[in-house]
Amino acid sequence: MSNLGPAASRVHVEETSSGLVVVLPGRRHRGQLVTGGLALGAFLAVGVFFALEYPDILRALLREAGGRWGGALRTVCWQALGILGGAAGCVFALAGWVQTVAGREYWHVDSEGLTRSWRPIALPRPRRYLAANMAGLRTVPSEPDWQHEIWDVRWWTGMSPTIAFDYGAGTVYLGAKLDGAEAREVVAAILRRFPGLGERKEPTA
Repeated sequence: MSNLGPAASRVHVEETSSGLVVVLPGRRHRGQLVTGGLALGAFLAVGVFFALEYPDILRALLREAGGRWGGALRTVCWQALGILGGAAGCVFALAGWVQTVAGREYWHVDSEGLTRSWRPIALPRPRRYLAANMAGLRTVPSEPDWQHEIWDVRWWTGMSPTIAFDYGAGTVYLGAKLDGAEAREVVAAILRRFPGLGERKEPTA
């Protein structure tokens, strides 16, 4: 595996017999760290509160129900659903935090298309784009910037893409962790191996 060059020293490309493996290290985007940290802290705080206080809450419910488990259980069931939802939210928040700090994004590019996957946590699920439907692989301006579009949620979550390609009737945007120079190097490396991905396709009638 080798670096793409000084302009893209964080990005690695491995040549294989079937194609390319592009590895994009996670960028510790300030907005992601802040929003992810707040979400994780909130979920953990609620979880700790319930772990410490729930026995007392359950006893209070039993007293209110006059010791009858049936009446208390109806309330407990709804609370249990809330607790399970909070636990799921905590897991997703923790996964997002780990992915932001230590995650890697992998692109496997071959003659059949491009597959995106993520490690160490496989979220989101791998996505496959077929080469037959891909066209016009290119870089796009990384927007928004903090001076002009600070209210755009993408700035706070670090989801400002730098690479795009046409896919069927739509457009796929990716490369949110890259700056402009890195994006140009990645696109150039892919097109050197698979130039057809950069060609535009005329719409069929």
